Amino acid sequence: MRVGPGTRFPVKWQYQRAGLPLEVIGEYNDWREVRDSEGESGWMHKRLLTGARYGLTKSSEPGIPIRRSAEDDGYILVFLRNNVVVRINQCLDKWCDVSTANFEGWMQRSHLWGVYLDEDFE
Repeated sequence: MRVGPGTRFPVKWQYQRAGLPLEVIGEYNDWREVRDSEGESGWMHKRLLTGARYGLTKSSEPGIPIRRSAEDDGYILVFLRNNVVVRINQCLDKWCDVSTANFEGWMQRSHLWGVYLDEDFE
């Protein structure tokens, strides 16, 4: 992440974790202004970004349930900690279908950073 849109600008931050979700908040030629889950913003070349949707688990609860179905009483497959990177496959209403290396299931959208509350997609 750079402080401006070009290689002449100094590096502000170097991410070490693959798949971290970033929100695109601006564009300039081949550069995207992005913001991370901690509120840090800067510029990254579009080649460093992917269109795949990822999210970070966020909750004040000690464990975030991944359920077999998109229902409040659906069978719980696993509990995830905070700040786990998940792939977001789709979001409908208050639920998102997510996957990790070992599990796929549904979690409440409110427990994710990386998707807007009113955004649905398949």
